[in-house]
Amino acid sequence: MAYRCSGRYSKQMQKLLYAVAGLSAVSLAQFAYAQVFTDVTGGAGVTLQHQSSQTIVDIDNALDNSITPIENMHITAQLMSSWLSAGVAAADYDADGWPDLFVIGGDLGSSKLFRNLGDGSFEDKTTVAGLNGLDGFVAGAVFADIDADDDLDLFLGGALGQRPRMLMQRQVDGERVFVDTFSIAFPGYQLEFAPNTWGASFGDINSDQCLDVFLPHSLTPLGPTPPWKTVAGSTQHLWQGNCIGRYQDISVSSGIAGIFDDDNNNFPNDGRDQTFAGIFVDINEDQQNDLLITGDIGSSLVLVNQGGSQFADMTDRSDIDDRNAMGSDVADVNLDGHLDWFSSNISNLGGSPFGNRLYLGDGAGSFSRVQDNAGILEGLWGWGACIADFNLDRHPDIFHVNGFYFGNNTNPNIPHDRFDNTAAVLYMSNGDGSYTDMAQTMGIGDSNEGRGVACFDYDQDGDIDIAISNYKGPFKLYRNDLPAAQQRYLSVRLDGSTKNTEAIGALVQVQSENTDDSNQQLTQLIKAGSHFVSASPALAHFGLGDWQGPLTITVSWPSSEQQQFPGVAINQHLVLEQPEDQILFSGFESVLK
Repeated sequence: MAYRCSGRYSKQMQKLLYAVAGLSAVSLAQFAYAQVFTDVTGGAGVTLQHQSSQTIVDIDNALDNSITPIENMHITAQLMSSWLSAGVAAADYDADGWPDLFVIGGDLGSSKLFRNLGDGSFEDKTTVAGLNGLDGFVAGAVFADIDADDDLDLFLGGALGQRPRMLMQRQVDGERVFVDTFSIAFPGYQLEFAPNTWGASFGDINSDQCLDVFLPHSLTPLGPTPPWKTVAGSTQHLWQGNCIGRYQDISVSSGIAGIFDDDNNNFPNDGRDQTFAGIFVDINEDQQNDLLITGDIGSSLVLVNQGGSQFADMTDRSDIDDRNAMGSDVADVNLDGHLDWFSSNISNLGGSPFGNRLYLGDGAGSFSRVQDNAGILEGLWGWGACIADFNLDRHPDIFHVNGFYFGNNTNPNIPHDRFDNTAAVLYMSNGDGSYTDMAQTMGIGDSNEGRGVACFDYDQDGDIDIAISNYKGPFKLYRNDLPAAQQRYLSVRLDGSTKNTEAIGALVQVQSENTDDSNQQLTQLIKAGSHFVSASPALAHFGLGDWQGPLTITVSWPSSEQQQFPGVAINQHLVLEQPEDQILFSGFESVLK
């Protein structure tokens, strides 16, 4: 059984093509914390300053007693919406093996596409790629192969009445160019009912191998006394794709619009749309994608797929008790083989129960919250979040940005300046279910108003780096320089043979075949968005701790086929290909010839 793979210092990912094997063992390796992150923004050539035309106004002046409650809500929504327009997406858009960056620059700034040159630096490809003039309040970015043509397209959200953009990648005179097709891709989209769209999340909800999309619309609608939905009753959250870049609004038929109904007493805030981010993930392990939604004012949701395109609200509010959730990510943080869910929140400090949430999944569709004793509760005003193993010890860590300035705020629950100039947090796992914020110690010193984050190995040296998008502040790129002794990793990208070319929704699991290694199992989901207005590349990256390997990789493809790859050496960037001879029947069943 033979295979080809890239070495640790290779500049191109290779293909790994083979099948079948067994399972095996693990062990915990804890390393001392030290400064390992370096701000390389300037040297890497990714300097960008987010600029906005909106000014910070006095909240007490905007919300005086002469304004009716609905007008209060309207003005607050207007102010906050202008402060959230930012984001970053990381992905290898030109398929050269090196992850690139798209960074949002604000309505007075310039959004930029930076191509990774593979030598630690980036070049500005914005003009060549046709991405100049992305005006208005751009809010959120994610790369995905939307039209199933084996190259990555770019979706951008918008705020304050700025229409989203569906930027399809095309080849023009040998250059990769992006063309906006949103009006064609989303027929019937009514901007007046959804003036804010905070990026997007992609996943296949009906197993037809075409990517569907969830759009979050918090802080809408714009008007002081409008209905909460379109005339057709749609909230415009869920859209079904057809693999050629066209989408149909199924918010009503899927049951999602009804969950936000004004008459639904189980939903907070009279059904008002407070959604900030969504992630497609199979939480009950029935091979159908469910939907986890983070939302403001107690509106986070667990929506379970009932078969194809129907969803039911299965939120147990005795456990899912986010108060103000924004950022989101999923990963198996306790290494039990089931995916868990983190959401960044607003913390009131001083022993308050409000703050970040960490929910452990049981594989049957239920979650239990554990943040109270985990050390991740008080992350200040959290926004974009990601889960990754930053010190490669096999135990996933949690990073999120934060910060929010309220000029002359008079709310006693949110004192003036409390969340101004607050540093991002990096919760390092202690391996026992608890975490310690080590951002400053490890060299992450950014204290601007964070909004979006992407966590990815930009220099392909095996450890995870961090990109931060700030509102009215500088973009930041932090390089992770772990010592050589800690460099045990495995990076896996999937090459789907179906129309789901990145195998979005697949599970990748890794175990060691070495009997001297421990018997833990590492599990990651291949996903496309959303950390809140931001997204990391669609691949799985594992820290291996003290494992020596060899390893067995098990891939559960979105087509329901499971495949094993044995005898894999550590310290590699791999591309695993789905069998070409797979046949799909009605989008639900698969067999091999």
